Amino acid sequence: MESSIKTHDLFKELRWRDLQDWAGGKATAKGIKYQEDERVKEIKQTPEGSLVARVRGSMEYFTEVTLENGKLSSICTCPVGYNCKHGVAAVLEYLELAEKGEDVPVISERDPLILRARQGPALKIGETRDSYQFFRTELRKYLEQMKKEELIDLLMNLSDRDSLLSRNLLDMLNLASGKTEETIESIYLELEKLREEARSYEYEGYSSQLPDFSKIKNRMENLLEAGNADQVADMGTKIMEEYAEIAPYDEEGDIGMEVGKCIEVVIKALIQSGVPAHEKMLRVLDLELKDEYDIFDEELFWNSDFPVEEWKHFSEILKDHIDANDREEKPSYSSWDMENLVERLVFVLEKAGNYEEAISICKELVEAGNEQSYVRLIKVLLAAGQKEKAEEWIYRGIKEIRESSHRTVNDLLQILLKIKEKEENWLFATSLRAEEFFRYPSLQYYTDL
Repeated sequence: MESSIKTHDLFKELRWRDLQDWAGGKATAKGIKYQEDERVKEIKQTPEGSLVARVRGSMEYFTEVTLENGKLSSICTCPVGYNCKHGVAAVLEYLELAEKGEDVPVISERDPLILRARQGPALKIGETRDSYQFFRTELRKYLEQMKKEELIDLLMNLSDRDSLLSRNLLDMLNLASGKTEETIESIYLELEKLREEARSYEYEGYSSQLPDFSKIKNRMENLLEAGNADQVADMGTKIMEEYAEIAPYDEEGDIGMEVGKCIEVVIKALIQSGVPAHEKMLRVLDLELKDEYDIFDEELFWNSDFPVEEWKHFSEILKDHIDANDREEKPSYSSWDMENLVERLVFVLEKAGNYEEAISICKELVEAGNEQSYVRLIKVLLAAGQKEKAEEWIYRGIKEIRESSHRTVNDLLQILLKIKEKEENWLFATSLRAEEFFRYPSLQYYTDL
């Protein structure tokens, strides 16, 4: 049964920066377009105050957005699965309705809209949650009982019926025969073919087939497993350039997600390649800057262990790039790219053990009005063993941005809480927990308190 109860509405306190920090600039931009195009077909509230919505993309997706402790999070039945453009669109639709004075109905926990939003990413037709793993287990048992000749016959028959399997087996044969260049050339040709398919792809058309980049990914993995890491790594730039041409046709982002999986293979190849680590870093950075649509996760690479000297070497390269941009020399970067470059430089300096320079840059960013830099500054201070200085900046940050950035203030309070709990200063920690509960009353925060 629906109702329209009035509660303290935390969503109305959201600021633009909160959305960008949560979903990222690209997902936020796409969410704006979705909301403007009236793709949010249904929106309601749960008894706990989260938003649930039905959003039209290439198909209908169901999303739930939660705001707890000043932090936004969402789940969705789309392939991304969480913190996506569909969630952003739902929040913006809610805020528009609130601005018009229109109430959003509150529904029961058993409402189909809630149940569908919480079912997880979309499954293939006929597939259940555990059916695929069960199939693999049973298939292995079946194959283990077969003799060698039977397995060979089976593979030959299946390759006649399945073009993807036939293509993979041909790649394996070519690679085993030393025909690496032939395989690489074939992959590049297939990339060009997929680019042309993507140009004619209509995400709202049921008759339009999504270009299948999984074949490219599989072939790249075959190439990598055969010991050709350098050749696979070299494909990254070409793939990103191809996607730059495809992106305007990829309104739903489905193609981008598939291309992103190919880039993740490139990242693995770069990690395995024989080039010096600072050169690997430069190539990944180049891929990052080309990734205007946030299609791949580069953190797999940046969380790898490299020698300190390599981090130091790369920090000097980054500083040269930033200085060249300031002198208006090539390469030139957009303001968005420069922000990412500086953020990456702070990270690299920290990895290199050059805490003082990282701290100095973070302070400059804070003084320039970059509120999120408070969090980075405090984390670097703590990593450098300067706990007292970190606490001073926490208190300063809370005082200066309490009214303008609820999300960042909450992050600062959470860091302070961890510091006090580690010190076993339970009285102080309890007071922070109490403030947390009274600011955002919930059963979870009551239990924590």
